[in-house]
Amino acid sequence: MIETRALTRRFGSLIAVSEVSVCWPQVGLVGLLGPNGAGKTSLLRMLAGALAATEGEIRVCGIDLFEHPMKARAKIGFLPENPPLHLELTVGEYLRFAGELRGMHRPWLAIGRWMERLALQGLEKQRIGSLSKGLRQRVGLVQALLHDPAVLLLDEPTSGLDPLQLIQFREVLREVSERSLVVWSTHLLTEVEDGSTLAFLHGGRLIAEGTAAQLRKRASQTEMLRVLVDETPVGLEARLLRLPILRRLDRVEGGWECDIERHDLDVLTSEILASGAKLRELSWDTASLESTFAKLVST
Repeated sequence: MIETRALTRRFGSLIAVSEVSVCWPQVGLVGLLGPNGAGKTSLLRMLAGALAATEGEIRVCGIDLFEHPMKARAKIGFLPENPPLHLELTVGEYLRFAGELRGMHRPWLAIGRWMERLALQGLEKQRIGSLSKGLRQRVGLVQALLHDPAVLLLDEPTSGLDPLQLIQFREVLREVSERSLVVWSTHLLTEVEDGSTLAFLHGGRLIAEGTAAQLRKRASQTEMLRVLVDETPVGLEARLLRLPILRRLDRVEGGWECDIERHDLDVLTSEILASGAKLRELSWDTASLESTFAKLVST
């Protein structure tokens, strides 16, 4: 669990993070979203204890990060966008070093388990400096997962991954999120649309938080509905235009597109059926996260 209160970070006159207050659960996936420069990296670095806050409070699993930094950090696994790997070491040497820094007595057990899970078997003796960016990202993730952290913080973790690696990476994160809190930042909104919680940052401020469905509803109470009919009785369109529940009605081949609230669907279908028309299709067109974010920023 992570809790913050009015968390703020200033760099001179620049406010990178401004009064961010969150309460994220013990388990689950949180997608931290926003364009470049929104404050995502600064927020994650503060949550990880790698950057001091100018103001505010942070609690990790109920532990005050400022009063008990070592105890709180022991609960955290952190993968920056550019992992600070020791390029001169082999993969095995680096991961054993990371485990020993965590105070693990037999780190090789966890190393073997996570290297197998992330398809890194056979690379123990390979120098990190010789690895591709995608492989380095996965080595960095093993480092962050070694001690089975209660909170896993990931800053743009998919950078450099190919499509197959990305699929595997997401599978691992979903598994981890079933027993830990995973906070995953990205500027690509489509990457975390299936996350249990989404948090939108803009200009250093938390402008919205919730599930994808909740955020879409907040951005716009109406959704686009496609109505297709087999036959169009005379006067049906005029009847529909008189309905106050419709925000918009546009003609398309075989029917209409309209903006309507979901709870008014019965009123619309009753009007169509009463006209004698035969409904062929009703389908909702869900707004993209990009359009939702744009609406939230503009409000």
